[in-house]
Parts: sequence; C-alpha cells; structure tokens
Amino acid sequence: MAGIVAGQPFDTLKVRMQSRPGLYASTWRCFQTTVRSEGMLALYKGMSCPLMGNGPVNAVLFASYGSTLRLLGEDTSQAHKPPAATAVAGGVAGALQCFVVAPTELLKCQLQVQTTPRGAGTGGGGGGGGGGSAPVLNGARLPSLLNPKPEVIYTGPLHCVRHRVATLGVGQGLFQGLGSTLARDVFSFGLYFSFYEWLKSHLTRLQAGGTLFSPDGAHLAAAVEHEPSMTASFVAGGLTGVLSWGAVYPVDVVKSVIQTAPPSTPREQLRMAHVARLCWQAGGARMFLRGIDSTLLRAFPVNAVTFLVY
Repeated sequence: MAGIVAGQPFDTLKVRMQSRPGLYASTWRCFQTTVRSEGMLALYKGMSCPLMGNGPVNAVLFASYGSTLRLLGEDTSQAHKPPAATAVAGGVAGALQCFVVAPTELLKCQLQVQTTPRGAGTGGGGGGGGGGSAPVLNGARLPSLLNPKPEVIYTGPLHCVRHRVATLGVGQGLFQGLGSTLARDVFSFGLYFSFYEWLKSHLTRLQAGGTLFSPDGAHLAAAVEHEPSMTASFVAGGLTGVLSWGAVYPVDVVKSVIQTAPPSTPREQLRMAHVARLCWQAGGARMFLRGIDSTLLRAFPVNAVTFLVY
C-alpha cells in the first residue's frame, strides 16, 4: 500500500506523458503544469483503483506463480529456483493477474488524464485533452486518439464504472486494453521472476564468499545452503523492477493510449497495431519512451520493497 501511495505521482506523470504527447514536452514540464493548474492532489488521481486492486492482484499473482512452479515439479520452499521454471511460472501468473489488473488500470488511467483546473466543477467540459486545433509534435499534427476532446468528467471510479458499462457494456467498458495488458505482463512477469531468482542466487554467492559470477562449485553449493539476506532480496527486487519495466515500456505506451481513449472511440481504432502505428507517426522511437524517466525512478524502490516483503 505504501508503495502505491509513494509511486502514484510518478505513475500519473507517466500516463500523461504517454497518452497526451502534445501537452507536455518533458516529465518535469508535466509535473509543473499539473501542479500549477490542478494542485498537488492531481498527482494522486485514480489512486483508489490500484489501492483496491492491490490485494486481489498480488493474491492471484503469487498464488498462481507458486501453483505453476509446483505443476512444473519445483519445490517452492527452496530459496533458489531455476530461472527457466520461474520464467514459465511468471508468464502464467502475469497472464492470470491481467484479468484483475486491466479493469483497475483502465479506471485509473481514465481518471489520471482528466485535467480539470482547480476550482472547476465536475460537470461537462474541461478536461481530457483539450479541444480546438490539434497540437503539433515534431512537425506532425497529432491524430485525435493522441489528442482526444473531453467527453465526460468522472467524479470517481464508481461514476467511471457506471458510465462506461452503461455506454459500452462490460466487455469494452471494463476490459478495454486487456490485450495490450496481456502483451505487456506475460513477458514482463516471466522476465521479472526469472531474473529476480537468477540475480538473487548470484548475490547470495557473494555472501558465501564467492564472486558475483563465479562458476558452479563450492561457492554455489554454499549459496544454496544460505537463505538470501534482506539486502540480496531488496537489491535483486529493485534491479528486476527496473529491467522488466524498461523491457516492456513501449508496449505500456500503447496500452496507456488505448486505456485513456474516450468512450466514443471506435473499437477498430483501439487495436494495438493501429495505436502503435499512430504513435510511431506522431513521434518516432521517442514516442515509445515518453515518461520512462519517472517510471524507472519509481520502479526500483517499489519492486525492492515488494520482493523484500514477499
């Protein structure tokens, strides 16, 4: 819970940078503009969604991870697990938790991009991406999906759920972006768990008197007998978070654009390939890295604490 509260401002900046490229030139400018026009609390928009979903997500993630390892014949009580098995188990766990993550992140993203100025009401007009002429990025006029006009200002997650389900039905209303969430998380969590186990075992070798990349032998045998220290779990978790986020960040950009699209967006415009093409046309490779600085800054402490607790 503390990690969500501490990381929410970074996540809000990330989502706005990814999905509204014409409004913010940099993460710092996004921070300044958001705080100046909406106040500090704007950085915490949508936070109730991951707070409510955190328990179920972690329960599904770690339960399915352990169950898959046992199906693969691995002893989950062992401190050190083979990377291949953890990659498969992580991918399965990542896929299953998507069915909880996708709707909570959809609601969060919809609320995060609302830009109602301080003191403004919550009725119609005002905040989603600006009207008028489309902004220009790198000399190109942005398509409407990257510069959507505001349609509705949600007063909170429940209002968002009611409006989207009434307008779009349960499927698109709550699971818009499920495909891109699966594309991100199956690979991400496979890498996440396998690299964590690999790095944790190598850091434990250091505790056993070996070197970080010493060959299998006496030091490895000693490492297997050692329980990983809190330091090893903390460092391995933090570096794992940075690596896994960096590896899937371009997919996360596409996901954010899909999940921040207004309700009137035609379904065919929400296909991953279409959105990826629009992003490339709008900003080239740089478009797929917008906001990555705040993401990686947040990734180390949040993931370090997650694995330390786990």
